[in-house]
Order: sequence, then C-alpha cells, then structure tokens
Amino acid sequence: MSSSSQSQESPRGLPPGSRSARVVDRLTRGSFIIGAAGLLLAMAVDATAVLGRHLGIPLLGSIELVQACVVLMGSSAIVGTTLRGRHASVHLLTDRLPPGPRKGLLRIGHFLSALFFGVIGGGTLIVLRDLWGGDERSELIGLPYAPLRLFFIASVCLVVCLFLGTALRLRAVTGGHDA
Repeated sequence: MSSSSQSQESPRGLPPGSRSARVVDRLTRGSFIIGAAGLLLAMAVDATAVLGRHLGIPLLGSIELVQACVVLMGSSAIVGTTLRGRHASVHLLTDRLPPGPRKGLLRIGHFLSALFFGVIGGGTLIVLRDLWGGDERSELIGLPYAPLRLFFIASVCLVVCLFLGTALRLRAVTGGHDA
C-alpha cells in the first residue's frame, strides 16, 4: 500500500493530512515496527531453539524469550488496531438504525471497550504493584517481568484513551464505518 493511499484512509475519522492524522500514522507505524520486531525475534529464538535441540545444544530459556516477544506483539497489535479503528465489530443491528441511535450505540460500545481495557490494565497494574519489590524474574534466564508489564500497561492506557476520545467525539468511527 502506498503512502498516498494510507493518508487517504483518514485514520479514526481525522482529516487527511492534519497534524492529528500524522500523529496517528506515526504511532501506528511505531506499533507495527515494535510488533514486527517482536515477531521476528520470537521466530529467530524459536528457530534457534529447534536447531539447537537437533544439534544437541539446547537454547536455555527460549520459551521465556518467546513469551516476552508475545507481550510486545500483542500490545502493539492492540494499539495499532485501535489507532486505525479496525477492531472486529458486527453491524447487524447498528446498520439498521437511524443515525442518532446508531451514534449512541457506537458511543456506548466505545465506552464499554474503554472500560474493558481499563479493567485489564488496572488488574495488571495491581499485579505490578504487588510484585514490585519482589524482583520478579523468569525462572531460567532471569528475564525481569516488570518492564514487560509496564509496556503492556502503557499500551492499554493508550487504547483506553483512544476509545474514550472516539466515544467523546461526535463523529465516532469503528472499523471504517462512519456514524
């Protein structure tokens, strides 16, 4: 996809070429790069571990490294999907409603999505706070979990802000469907 077609997509209902649209584009690109790097690293670690097992030189902690990469991939995917307004949605009911009630239902959906991700982030924050002084690390290679939890919490906070911002704007956008 060319950069000109990306700018015409108008992410999250923002005017093409506006400062906000450019910020969304940069954040989307950043989340893609982080997620892609996590995926490539996970594949490299797993391939190395399989090769090492066949050669009799196992890669200690490969599962722990892949799990850390999954945090990067999943968090980045959630952020990128939310930035582009591309979460899966079913428009069976909303497409049959007049614009006023449709906009209201979409707004309620965005508030509920913000609440959902807020609860997940809040739970993760509680776990982080409870284990902060314990120097929690993975068993084999000693990978610290706190930075991964902080990255996930930051990602979820951004997602909550994006859903709230969309819910509070009059022109709610979901999955490329304007209300």
